[in-house]
Amino acid sequence: MRLRLPLILLLTLVVLTGQTQTPSELWGDTLRIPKPQIKRAESFQFTDQGTAAIKYLTDRQKLSITNVLSIYEDHTGTVWMGGTNGNLVSFDGVEFKEYNNLDPLRGKGIYKIIQDAENHLWIASFGGGVHRFDGQELISFSDQNCLPGERLKVLDLFSHSNGSIWIATIQNGLIEIKGDQFIQHLNGLPHETINTIYEDPSGKIWAGGYNGRISTYDGTAWRPLDETSYEFLGAIFDFEWQDGGMWVAGASGLNRIETNGVSSFWTEGQDLPFSYIRDIEIASDGDLWLGTYGGGLVKWNPEHFEVFDKSDGANEDHILSLMTDSDGILWIGTYG
Repeated sequence: MRLRLPLILLLTLVVLTGQTQTPSELWGDTLRIPKPQIKRAESFQFTDQGTAAIKYLTDRQKLSITNVLSIYEDHTGTVWMGGTNGNLVSFDGVEFKEYNNLDPLRGKGIYKIIQDAENHLWIASFGGGVHRFDGQELISFSDQNCLPGERLKVLDLFSHSNGSIWIATIQNGLIEIKGDQFIQHLNGLPHETINTIYEDPSGKIWAGGYNGRISTYDGTAWRPLDETSYEFLGAIFDFEWQDGGMWVAGASGLNRIETNGVSSFWTEGQDLPFSYIRDIEIASDGDLWLGTYGGGLVKWNPEHFEVFDKSDGANEDHILSLMTDSDGILWIGTYG
């Protein structure tokens, strides 16, 4: 009997400068986007050996994207995907649109796609900086003003509830774009390389470092989280808030940090089937979907877990990104 789960698997799929820039200084080159290549979507298929309701795109679709690093659903319900090759693909349920070989993105992994309050897409690329996309033009953030002589290697983005955009970088801490200002944050961060950032319901920002440490920001200063209040996770990859506490995913397992400072920790062999966790999504029933790098997809709670890997119909066990869309369907981006 095939287990029916709402899953779709895509094919491979602080130093405060206080420096103010005018809009012309803040933004760099503008690229007029050529018409995308349009492909009518093939049907998502089950694998013959699959035991779970995991569907994927067959090779016949021939999408240009490889190794799906990021997945995002915009306000219209269109799903956007970014790959390690720098190509960008959108899917409206009927057609795929491919934005290939755009100069600022070519060969640069697209680690994050978000949307701001004005419905612009923001794209984070590894070694290509940050870009804003309105469907017709791609405008590059002029990080040369902030970091002369180099382009940002960006790992994460988020749009704060106050309208600012936060950029997590390799070796350059965090950069905040607030109106016509950019502010570089270094003091108080856990590391100069920040893998992930997150805003909790109170408006506090959490930053997870490459070194496995965490700092939080209340709008005035970054403060390291007491290292005795949580277990060391190696590199931290994701945060997710649920029921008054923060889930933290890392290379060595999973932490939960409560607001009263109490924490819990799980790792491989301790009620967790695989410890290297790249991404977290919260299921409709409150369980966690864990995207692991090498151990497949895990549906988990502290008392029970289920693993979905190649034997269940997945085409790859190295998961890079998860996204639950407005219909409750889980999209999975994979390596390879």
